[in-house]
Amino acid sequence: PSGAARGIGMVSDSYTKCQRNCFPGTAMEREEEEMVERKRIQELRDQQMAEQEIMDEMKRQFPELSSDNAEGDEDSTLPPRPSPSSTQLKAENQTASTTKTYSQHELLLHIPLEAQITRSTALEMLKNILPEEVMKNQIAVLDDAFVLTILLAHERGLGDGSRFWPYIATLPPRPTCALHPASRQSVVDVVTALSVEMGTDVVGWPNEISKASEVAERIVSTLSNQYKIFLATPPGINLIDSLRWALCHVASRAIGGREAHGRLRLVPMLDLINHDEAADKFHEVVGNETSNDPDSFALHAEESDAGAFIVRSRRHGRSKPLKKGQELMANYNVPKYSPLDWFINMGFVPPERTGKWTMLESGLPPNYRGGFSRKNTGVTHDFGVGAFGSGKPEIQVIRQHTTQSSTQQQQQQSPQVQQSQQQIQQQQTCQR
Repeated sequence: PSGAARGIGMVSDSYTKCQRNCFPGTAMEREEEEMVERKRIQELRDQQMAEQEIMDEMKRQFPELSSDNAEGDEDSTLPPRPSPSSTQLKAENQTASTTKTYSQHELLLHIPLEAQITRSTALEMLKNILPEEVMKNQIAVLDDAFVLTILLAHERGLGDGSRFWPYIATLPPRPTCALHPASRQSVVDVVTALSVEMGTDVVGWPNEISKASEVAERIVSTLSNQYKIFLATPPGINLIDSLRWALCHVASRAIGGREAHGRLRLVPMLDLINHDEAADKFHEVVGNETSNDPDSFALHAEESDAGAFIVRSRRHGRSKPLKKGQELMANYNVPKYSPLDWFINMGFVPPERTGKWTMLESGLPPNYRGGFSRKNTGVTHDFGVGAFGSGKPEIQVIRQHTTQSSTQQQQQQSPQVQQSQQQIQQQQTCQR
């Protein structure tokens, strides 16, 4: 039903045929077409103004014409002229082999802000079930990830009574992130396979994953103890399991966006798209884009479009027409993620990240890591325009103490390590 063997894909060939045959295609062709269109509209306006001036002049010279037509003004008025663009574009874009009009710069997916689950959406819905004091003193200071987790768990408990049920029904009962307790045995098997078959450096991974799971369990336990009397649960599932499920989905599926509309969001349809490093990124609409810019990804966007996410089919920066059955791919845009970050949050390691890696110190300050509070407003984040990316600092807090302990060990051993390195360098120099 999705049009591809996995993810989301095409159900017909009309799009790829029009991508090759429809006009306009390139940015220059679009610009030339718009110039011709503007010229035709201006000529039409000039013609209408000239006709109106002639009519006014005739009425002044022959007043009886005005009096005779006074009662039939509605019949005497000129009928509105059809827009020249509607027929022209239809004729130019429609081909004999297509059943739908496409243009080469058309977007495949456009998810408006109203369809997304954002922080403001979650707060607005949670205030209907949580006391005002709890909302003000607890929920309001939580990071986006935890607010979304609470709402997602509650909406799942409502079943088909939830406004988001069509989206929730698409989420797998067993999330793909490595934090879920049900994934522990498969995590061991996958880590072993990565090391043996892919040559990935997995030294220290079991310990890292175990510590991350422990922190995730503490998060789930804390949320359950504080809000269990308010949140709905699905039949046969306790709140702990429901919160685990929700936290794992937020960790693996949430998309980073601009602060104005929520730093972290759940975007239906977009989270069905699989990752490809060479594909196009998820783009968030600002609201002032135009097609005059060759690199523009939205066509004449308005302010009301701000916050929407859009997706094109592109590969290596060029348009990629998709045939029936081919899958739409996107670049998750997380350049700072190590293979372990990919595995813990996404549940897989992409091919471009299966090689050697080095863990770096987290970019978040120590007073921000490891907490639920949003009060540290001095921290700035660069989300870029794509998905995921560094826009998920809330999820990475589950590994903060592991990085700190590694740094402390390096500091304790640094004098001996430096002396050994100097001796090795001297020996290599002598050998040369």
